[in-house]
Amino acid sequence: IMNKDKCTCDSCKCNKHTRELKQIKVEQPIMFDLPSHWHHRDMCIDPLVQRVVDNILERSKEGMKTYGVSMEDNDTKTLEEWITDAQEEMMDGVIYLEKIKAKISDVKKLID
Repeated sequence: IMNKDKCTCDSCKCNKHTRELKQIKVEQPIMFDLPSHWHHRDMCIDPLVQRVVDNILERSKEGMKTYGVSMEDNDTKTLEEWITDAQEEMMDGVIYLEKIKAKISDVKKLID
């Protein structure tokens, strides 16, 4: 939800921020901040969800810096390659979770 009191555009529902970001065509990796009227901190009241939102925005910013293109504009892969990338990321996530479970089990053994 946009903060109407702080927005500098004519209407918070104008999607001006979307148009501004889509107009950026990148040849060299760049860093940019969100437009001043895009108050992502106002999106939710759940702190856990807000941390996830913040992490996603930071990851997107890092991806733009590293690759110079947004996920939306990245047409360098086939659908099968995108699926493979997603599968590999999910498999890594499962391995991370298994490692965390093992650590929790080790701590429980020490406590018991």
